Amino acid sequence: MERLNKQHLQGRWDELVRKAVALIPTVVNILEQTLQTLQLDANFVSSHFGEALRRVDEKATEIYLTHEREVLEFTAQSWLEQNRDRFAQELPELISLLHERGWEDFKQRVMPIFVDFAELVQKLEKHLGNMRKARGGQTFELAVANLLSIIGVNCEKPKGKAQQQLKRIDLVVPDIQTALSKPEQAIFLTLKRTLRERWKQEVPAAQGRQCWLLTLDTDLSIDKADEIRQLGLEAIYCLNDVAESLRFKGKTWVRSLDSLPNDLRRVLGVQS
Repeated sequence: MERLNKQHLQGRWDELVRKAVALIPTVVNILEQTLQTLQLDANFVSSHFGEALRRVDEKATEIYLTHEREVLEFTAQSWLEQNRDRFAQELPELISLLHERGWEDFKQRVMPIFVDFAELVQKLEKHLGNMRKARGGQTFELAVANLLSIIGVNCEKPKGKAQQQLKRIDLVVPDIQTALSKPEQAIFLTLKRTLRERWKQEVPAAQGRQCWLLTLDTDLSIDKADEIRQLGLEAIYCLNDVAESLRFKGKTWVRSLDSLPNDLRRVLGVQS
């Protein structure tokens, strides 16, 4: 019977978690809200691309976490509603127990209720944690594409057969047709909001192409910069302070994200 009750409880929790996370807007909606809030103009984005990208990432994260808070509140309220009858029945008894037998007995009696809620929150947090990681990368990719659009630099995301042919490339400049038919005239962008070992997955896609790695990660060591270069990525674009530090140490392929717009225009033969 206890096992059946637990299975029933798990089913209710799964349904509750599904409803809760559905309250969070899509990545596209959050990015739209972010750009409307920041109101970044083309001149600023063109000359301070890295700072613009950092602001978008920061504000989008802030908005997302606000919605996460709403999800937690919804979950707590829903759990309380599910346990309304239980509390109505047990609460008077628990209060009497506290007055008559003291804190320790009360604590032992009430502990299963809090453990029950903690298990639900644990399930929710596991789901939110996975969502948070995925959304971070998706937001970074959309932010780069939108900021390039603001300053008139065309880019496209490979899809379908093009995605298979271009492997792990996230964006191509100026377009898919050029990337496939005249790859020497295209720039291939691979985007990693943070650098872990995962960037090595991009190496096969870099071979023989003008492939640039874009990241917001501030933890870019000399050794990692060397390794990225040695394995075929032509350039690394990161935040200005990180780029300046590494270029001072001779890593000339490490560039500031602020220089990305003009570098794209220069390679494409477009005047700024």
